[in-house]
Amino acid sequence: MALKTIVLITNNINDGACGVGDYTIRLAEALSNMDVNIHILFTVPLNNRQIFRNPNIQLHQQNIDSSLKNYIEKCFDKHTTAIVWQYTPNLYSKRGLPFQILNIFRQIKQGGYHQDIFFHEASVRAFGHGIKQWLLAVMQQFICRRLALMATKSMTNIAFNKQYLNPAQVSVIPVGANIMAPARMLKADGGFKVFCFSNKLNVEALKCFYTLSRDIKEFKVVIAGNCTLSQQSFIQNGISKYQLNSVVDYRSVLEATDLANTMSTCDILLQPGTVVRGEGGVSFKNGSLIAAMQMGLPIISNKGDMTDEGFTHLQNIVFANGTTEHDYYKAIKLLYSDAVLKEAVGANARAYYETHLSWPVIASRILNIINAGA
Repeated sequence: MALKTIVLITNNINDGACGVGDYTIRLAEALSNMDVNIHILFTVPLNNRQIFRNPNIQLHQQNIDSSLKNYIEKCFDKHTTAIVWQYTPNLYSKRGLPFQILNIFRQIKQGGYHQDIFFHEASVRAFGHGIKQWLLAVMQQFICRRLALMATKSMTNIAFNKQYLNPAQVSVIPVGANIMAPARMLKADGGFKVFCFSNKLNVEALKCFYTLSRDIKEFKVVIAGNCTLSQQSFIQNGISKYQLNSVVDYRSVLEATDLANTMSTCDILLQPGTVVRGEGGVSFKNGSLIAAMQMGLPIISNKGDMTDEGFTHLQNIVFANGTTEHDYYKAIKLLYSDAVLKEAVGANARAYYETHLSWPVIASRILNIINAGA
């Protein structure tokens, strides 16, 4: 029997305040077009109740504590309802150890409800980062494995996370774009413009921009997006230190529509990836990067142990050989010098997005998984 009501549980759905909250909003909007009743249960009060374009989504502000079971039993029929938790270790606990969720989850399960869980994050890494992080990882993995085993169905965004959820069976479903592409691309003729998100920029990229500005006529860089105050200071100091005032257009925080329009004027996206001892790398859990794929923007980034198999070098992405100034310089220069390759990488990224990463595709896959457990 297909379930007619889906309850998404998260913490904060204020626009831009939480990546998991943004994901929940997008997923709810996509699911609401599939003949199901969608409810979002959240804790943090809304700043703006007009964040939803779809009036069919019902909002419930409710503490995620021992009272949750009674609230769910009062509002939802267990025979036609699926509860889908959105989970990261820090979402319901400042220390990253939400042990209380185990008991709440167990109580609701004992009430006969269908409960699924989507692991946006599961655990920090256990090895190579000191005894304190090892202990944290052990406890986080205990929590998420117990949750995965109790759930009707478990899902996560990248295959890398499955190791933390064994022996539970887990479906891998990537996240969707958190910035929607503009109606038309605004790329102007002439010059070569690189886009970089503020929170991803590093010193090697800044050095690379300095060198490229002396090699490529009309070379420009746009840096935009939300980041910490210390990162803002780093960017501003770097622009001055590397003499990039005439090269870099730093726009800091932009509203989502303005950010999408700004990205659409650029030639490529540089997404410097933190890869140390092979750890990290670009993946399909990054909604901003997927937004670039939706726009057909060629992407340069780094490959690591979290990188999904769907990324193919020189097909739908360009992997820099490393994370140095020279590595980024070579990758950008390659796409600048080969317009055919640049267009092909962007077109393939867009095609991959439409087939695997669009919100209707993601919502359909999740709905199929939920119904399969009914």
